[in-house]
Amino acid sequence: MKSTGGMYGNKLGSLFSILASLLLILCLWTASCLASTKDFFDMSIEELMELEVSSAAKRLQPFSETAAPVFVITQEDIRRSGAVTIPEVLAMAPGVQVEKVNAWSWAVSIRVGNSRFSNKLLVLIDGRSVYSPIFSGVFWDNHNLLLDDIERIEVIRGPGSSLWGANAVNGIINIITKRSEDTQGGLLKASTGYPWRSRLALRYGGKIGEDMTYRLYYHRVDHEEANTVEDFTAGDGWYDNRLGFRTDWDATPNDKVTLSGDWNFGKRDWRHLIPSALPPYSEVLQEDTYKSPWNLYLKWKHTLDDEGEMSFKAYWDHDQFTGRVFDYHVDIADLELNTRFALADNQLLTLGAGYRRSKVVRPRKRFARMFLSKRDIDNFNAFFQHELFFLDDKLALTWGSKFEHNPFTDFEMEPNIRVRYSPWKHHTFWGAVSRAVRTPDMGTYNSRIVLKVTPPSPPFLPYPSALIVKGNPKYDSETVWAIEGGYRSVINKNISLDIAIFFNKYDKLLASQPAGAPFFKPLPIPHFEWEFTAVNKMYGEAYGLEADVKVDLTPWWRIQMVYSQIQVFMHLREGATEYRKDSEVENNNPRHQISFRSSMDLAHNIEFDCWLKYVDRLLSQKNPSYLTMNFRVAWRPLKHLELIFSGQNVLGHHRRGFYSDYFYETVTRIDQSFYGAIRWEF
Repeated sequence: MKSTGGMYGNKLGSLFSILASLLLILCLWTASCLASTKDFFDMSIEELMELEVSSAAKRLQPFSETAAPVFVITQEDIRRSGAVTIPEVLAMAPGVQVEKVNAWSWAVSIRVGNSRFSNKLLVLIDGRSVYSPIFSGVFWDNHNLLLDDIERIEVIRGPGSSLWGANAVNGIINIITKRSEDTQGGLLKASTGYPWRSRLALRYGGKIGEDMTYRLYYHRVDHEEANTVEDFTAGDGWYDNRLGFRTDWDATPNDKVTLSGDWNFGKRDWRHLIPSALPPYSEVLQEDTYKSPWNLYLKWKHTLDDEGEMSFKAYWDHDQFTGRVFDYHVDIADLELNTRFALADNQLLTLGAGYRRSKVVRPRKRFARMFLSKRDIDNFNAFFQHELFFLDDKLALTWGSKFEHNPFTDFEMEPNIRVRYSPWKHHTFWGAVSRAVRTPDMGTYNSRIVLKVTPPSPPFLPYPSALIVKGNPKYDSETVWAIEGGYRSVINKNISLDIAIFFNKYDKLLASQPAGAPFFKPLPIPHFEWEFTAVNKMYGEAYGLEADVKVDLTPWWRIQMVYSQIQVFMHLREGATEYRKDSEVENNNPRHQISFRSSMDLAHNIEFDCWLKYVDRLLSQKNPSYLTMNFRVAWRPLKHLELIFSGQNVLGHHRRGFYSDYFYETVTRIDQSFYGAIRWEF
């Protein structure tokens, strides 16, 4: 059947493309006449450079003094982006590749190797790691946070394993939520549109005594199914309900305690192709899948002196996915203790240790193609970081390493050294050399995936033939050595510039090789099976440049331009096969990405935001380059009431979505979308 939503979206898409263009021209023409006389930015360019970040050094430090390629997405950026999901927000950062796979899943990576199962990116929520031990990636639909509760998102491109451990190979995304004392009172936010049928958020914050605050929230989303490139429904509609809380207790002037938790329950429709040895050798399966993850998080922080600090955090993370093809239960317990103190007037030492246990249960199902036995995974880690400051803090040297033990590859060491030189205020040069590893996940270590079944072709192939990829208990860690450098400055009070260059040398990446000759199996019907084993037989290089420029054109108009360029070269070692072709890995990254965001504050409490983005072609996906535009118009008739209208992908008709490997899902398309929202604080 043709998709009603698809036809509806096509007609509206053309209309909204015209309306959006006219609206943009009209706003630009009238801006100088209608512009507000007040400054509308939460922070000036100079204040943004002094914004404190914590992910690069595990301590708060000014953004301008960070010896790493950091991009900070503030709450103001999130609010004015018009985005409704975290992956959409991340698309504004340089070096970050974001593509939609279907209505409820995303492919997100930094610099190299974008995939629905990107396994070299570490994602944190308030320091809580959210990667799955099944494939070392992130199920983004599990983390449908209320965007209004996010204080900032720190995006670090490049390795961060010396502090954060394995999987922080290509970058770190740390989502930091607001303290409950900053979300007092009530919030109601409701929206509807296409393809988001409805979104509802309720939040209330209050106090318990003089020293404790809290917030409670409920967030529901309902998304209709997407459309395929053939203009049929993709069968991937979904809904999600999320309940959460956070409490912050200032126990003493030097002790702060945070306790938070979230629980999700939702349904995802899923259509995919299941290879089979029985005719017609594949089956289109439409199924209802259910998710019910929850987590509980505790953190205690004790201030020792102006520079010293001690912190302890513990969390329990449960993830559950129920379906006929892919079914799992994961429980993760994590403990971490950190301390920082001054060795001398110009030296800081940070020490830490942690323990993480993951329990994975993978029951076998009728259509299951990945077999993971029950297993407990114990990870131990320790790290140190030594910072030295010279020339009145104009010159800084940081060196350290993470040491980890895991049940797959035993001992791993991930060192790094960084240098920062700030000859003048708000002018910083930096450089770094780092080593990082991606340890095997359970899928690589212990799995059996039927990639496809080839029908018989007598007389040469009298029976069907199944191509199977198996895990490898001897699979080693994948490694990268990275050399980075950059320059960050405030050129004047209205212009800032941030440039980074990098060269990454990868080794022991995933490839495959035959486990032996094809063999005959009589059941369930006579067929051949040809097994391939995961091996560390791909290596390569990547280099590129990333730039970010912010300009305050007037007191009421700010623009931001972001550019990313990358070149990737991959090679297979002798014996590796074409299952994981080096050309596919090379060409799964857009060579160029350009983002242009404009934010204007007009008269009568009207905001107008426009976001243009160009993404280069993906040769391995057969996806052409595209130019897209999002816009947002908001009016605040009362101090605590805001009316919002927003459109996404309003340029052009529609484009081809990102193809997901392994599950042979129908390729969806990305249509124009829009929504209207009301936001009320009380």
